Amino acid sequence: MPFEVRDDTPVYTIGRVVEMTGLSARQVRYYEKKSLLAPARTTGNQRLYSRDEVHLLQLVRRLLDEGYTLANIQRMVRDRGRPEEPRIEDYPSRESLHREERRSLYPLVNRARLLEVLDRLEQRDSARQRQRGGEP
Repeated sequence: MPFEVRDDTPVYTIGRVVEMTGLSARQVRYYEKKSLLAPARTTGNQRLYSRDEVHLLQLVRRLLDEGYTLANIQRMVRDRGRPEEPRIEDYPSRESLHREERRSLYPLVNRARLLEVLDRLEQRDSARQRQRGGEP
């Protein structure tokens, strides 16, 4: 019977994440420091990343390439729990600030994927917290 790994299961080392995302290990640790993700740790304190976190890092890289600032991406992550649905206009890219007439639906797709991944990560983190006996 094959073993199935869920998207929120931490299985990838930072070296593998670097290969999968094209980011450097330094960048991955920087995004962790900026609270964009919170990888699990082994007993030896090695970081382990889930498929959701890899997707999030790939999306962060793509959004940065599209001209979004890290501050706007952080706001997207932070605002994911707001009662009202944030609009893409709340997170303008550098390009959209310079060329207001150019509109693309592509950032909306990215934002939707980002929110989906972030929701799964939040659920995983809440489950971890409950397992440790703390409040979510």
